[in-house]
Amino acid sequence: MIKFKQFISEGRDADLYHGTSMSRAMKILRSGKIHASYNGHTSLTRDKSTAQTFAHKSDGPVIFKVNQRTLSHTKKIIPTDWHMGGSVRDEKHAKDRETEMRRSESEEAVKGDIHLKHVHTLVMHKDDYHAMAGPKTEHEIAHEAAAKRGEYEMRPGSATSYRNRMKKTKEFHSLLDKHGIKLHLSNKYY
Repeated sequence: MIKFKQFISEGRDADLYHGTSMSRAMKILRSGKIHASYNGHTSLTRDKSTAQTFAHKSDGPVIFKVNQRTLSHTKKIIPTDWHMGGSVRDEKHAKDRETEMRRSESEEAVKGDIHLKHVHTLVMHKDDYHAMAGPKTEHEIAHEAAAKRGEYEMRPGSATSYRNRMKKTKEFHSLLDKHGIKLHLSNKYY
C-alpha cells in the first residue's frame, strides 16, 4: 500500500507536458522559453494524451516534457481548468464551450513563461521526424530531375525543399543540444 507522503512526493516528481506544433516548437526552442498565452499563463498537463490533444497536428504534434520538481522552485503550479476558466466571458458561449471540452483534472498552469532549463525531453512521432529529416521525397527528386532536363527553371541560388528540410533539421538538433533537451521519437501518438 502506498503511503500518503510517498503519493504526494510522486505527484510532485511526475513530469508535466506541454503540447504544441512543430513550427511553434521551433519558435520555443529559438526563444529559450515556452511563452505564456494571451491570459498570462502557460498551460501544462499531467496527462500525455491531453497534451497531444492540444498539440497542433498540421505540421506534426510535439510534446515538451517539463520537470515539475525544478519548475516548482521558480513558479507556482496552479491546478486549473481549460484556459483559466475560459477566455470568453459570455455565459452562453461558456456553456457551449463546456460541452465541447470538459474540465480535465490533469490540467495545470503557471503564471508567465517557462524557461527551457525545466524541459528535459521533446517527444514527437517518428514518422513526423522522418518527414522533416528523411531522404528526398519522390516529388523533390522529380522536381530536381525536371530542372536538370530544362523542363523547370530554378532560380539561381534557390534551395530545394530537401535542402530547406535539412537546414531545419540541423537547426532543430542544434537548439535541442543548446538547451540540453533530449529527443524521444515515439512509435505512437498518445
